[in-house]
Amino acid sequence: MTYGYPEPKAEDDATRSALAAYAHKAWSGWMTYMFALSVRNADGSVTIPESLVAHWKRKMNTAYLDLPAGEEVPDLAEADEIMGIVTDAAAQSVCPSCPLD
Repeated sequence: MTYGYPEPKAEDDATRSALAAYAHKAWSGWMTYMFALSVRNADGSVTIPESLVAHWKRKMNTAYLDLPAGEEVPDLAEADEIMGIVTDAAAQSVCPSCPLD
């Protein structure tokens, strides 16, 4: 099942898998965080507090360059992780037998 996404290409590579693992880790971390801040209802559903809804809606509707000081820090941390994956992939393409640090 692809959940509306295009079918994956038959050829898979280490960089694609590393990026997918990162994407899943980021999503999983976000869901864990969001559920921890939400209220669990008797039926098993959760309710996100209104103050958090307002905060996250404001952030999701704000371009990165327009974020207030300090609110860009989590995005920079995410970018750093992605850059590490891409940098490792580039290094391996130049020198496949070289160990990664």
